[in-house]
Order: sequence, then C-alpha cells, then structure tokens
Amino acid sequence: MERFGDGRAVFLRSRLPAQDDMAELAARNQLILQVGHVERFNPVLSALEARLTHPRFIEAHRLSSYPNRSTDIGVVLDLMIHDLEIILHLVRSPVQNIDAVGVPVLSKGERYRERADSFRKRCVANVTSSRISPERMRKSACFKRTPIFSSITKNRAARFIGANRGRLRATKFRSNAKSR
Repeated sequence: MERFGDGRAVFLRSRLPAQDDMAELAARNQLILQVGHVERFNPVLSALEARLTHPRFIEAHRLSSYPNRSTDIGVVLDLMIHDLEIILHLVRSPVQNIDAVGVPVLSKGERYRERADSFRKRCVANVTSSRISPERMRKSACFKRTPIFSSITKNRAARFIGANRGRLRATKFRSNAKSR
C-alpha cells in the first residue's frame, strides 16, 4: 500500500475493508481518493441531467437472474444501490420518507426489493431490484412536467421522450465514449 496511487488520484468503485487506511494514506500524501459508483460517469446520465431540472417522479428497474457471485449480500447492496445513488444525485434533496419491502428467496438475504422514497422537493422515486428474475432488465423513467424516458444500458444508449406542441417526440442518444 506504500505505492498507493503512485502519486495519482484513485477512484474506488465500492467500499473496501482497507478503505480507512487508504483514506489516511491519501490524506498524508495529498492525493484524491474517491469512493463511488461508475454510473455517475455514464454519458447517458450527463445527457439526462441536461434535460431534467426538477424531477417529480423517477422509476428504476434493475433485474437479473440468480447470480453466481455476491450471494452473501442482499440485492440492495448489490444492485439497488446504483439506482439509489443516481436518484440522490438527480433529485438533490433530503429524503423525507422511505417505504420498502424485501423478500428473501433461495437465501437469507433479500433477493427482491421494492422501495419508494419521498423527497423534500416533492419528488417520488420507485425502485425495484431483483436477482430472481427470469430475464435481465435495466430501465428507468424520469418525469418532470413532460416525460423524459431514459433507458440506460451497458451500451450507453438512451431514448428521451418529450412533448413539443402537444405531441410526443423521441430523441435517441448513444454515446461513443469508452468506459473510464
């Protein structure tokens, strides 16, 4: 760990047991250590932020089949956390209320979870995550006065739908940017 970062900023995708030691080492060497989710750097999210100023309703679905990995943690820390981070980033308001239900299937930890968050800025977010789905799905929808639908996928594509003169108009977005 003595060569931590080699003098460069370090981005950790998720929390590690040695993270506190890494934070202390980074501070001592005046380096930047950031812990977060790679979704924040998805170009589709940047395109959505440019179109979405005051969200009123956000819906996110992240479903997958039973994994061969991470079976010791629940679906919230494995899948849902990514959508929660995006929603908190988009809404930028304290959560007022949380209603949630989780169901353990095939293990002690929950494999299916639904959660509804109400924010102080009059926004509601419904999030569904599952690791017991027969098919993979990842989609989200965001609404302000007019609908904006964003299907954020691994291939960094999205479709935005907005109203123009009383008619719905769809715009496709595809980023050519490579993953960082």
